[in-house]
Amino acid sequence: MKHNVMAMALLFGVVMMTFADTPRLPRGSEPVTVNGNLSIAQGKIALIQDDVTYYVKGIHQFIGFIDGLKEGASVVLEGNAIPNRSNEKAKILLVTKMTLNGKNYDVMPPGTRGFRKEKRGMMGHF
Repeated sequence: MKHNVMAMALLFGVVMMTFADTPRLPRGSEPVTVNGNLSIAQGKIALIQDDVTYYVKGIHQFIGFIDGLKEGASVVLEGNAIPNRSNEKAKILLVTKMTLNGKNYDVMPPGTRGFRKEKRGMMGHF
């Protein structure tokens, strides 16, 4: 009996750890590929395509490290677009892949470090 309880507890722990590290996307997000020139909209990095403004998340850490990644750069971005409830012409783009000057870059989605999701305290600090 004791062994059965321990085995069930161990199995439960393994299952919970598996689901805990699975990345979750917000409801309504959709995979997209957009291309255009980077710009600044409302103080944020953005890309406008077909009258929709995509606020780009995930490439800011590469500015200054990748030659040519600046305002006006022509890029192709792949990722998941999250709709804005208050403005149908604006979406947040969580970038997973970027193509700049014919070169591909893998981008980690925001909120991840390596293979683990960021763990933050109550006040948002590490």
